Amino acid sequence: THGDSRTPALSVEQGRESATACRDLQWQGGAPPAWVRDACERVVRDNGWGLGRAFLANAPKMMFVLLPLVAACMLLFWWRPRRLYVEHLVFSLHVHAFMFSAFSLLMMLSMLGSRWAWLGTPTGLLSMALSLWAFAYPWMAMRRYYGQPRALTTVKFALLFFAYGLLLAIALLGTLAASALTL
Repeated sequence: THGDSRTPALSVEQGRESATACRDLQWQGGAPPAWVRDACERVVRDNGWGLGRAFLANAPKMMFVLLPLVAACMLLFWWRPRRLYVEHLVFSLHVHAFMFSAFSLLMMLSMLGSRWAWLGTPTGLLSMALSLWAFAYPWMAMRRYYGQPRALTTVKFALLFFAYGLLLAIALLGTLAASALTL
């Protein structure tokens, strides 16, 4: 349990069941390679703590892969008037920096509200306002930077939001898999 009393260690029986589950994984119709079973057993053995730490260590690297892919999607969506790829990359970095700042503030407000009960309502209201602003800001930034009509910006925003979600899901799964294999 790595010294954390909040998470109970696996019982011997749970450990056996988990190890059996790892050995019984199916891999394209057959048994998975030994390295996949070994990674599964390592994750189960420490209740996922090592995987969590490895994932958090790899998440910034994932973002450095994800941002250029998002910029490439933007290059496809905003092909007229023609802009350089680097312009889309800088815009993507700008919006991500705003979002990370907004989420950091949301986390701080949450901690303040949970630490001091009398701040619960004010921090809740601020969090709601900041959440709405964080959702609206990328659309407004796209509208201003690219200078296209509202309807077209909305359609492109929705398409980019979908593409971003898809790319993020793939990147998260890839990072999770890479983190599990490097334990």
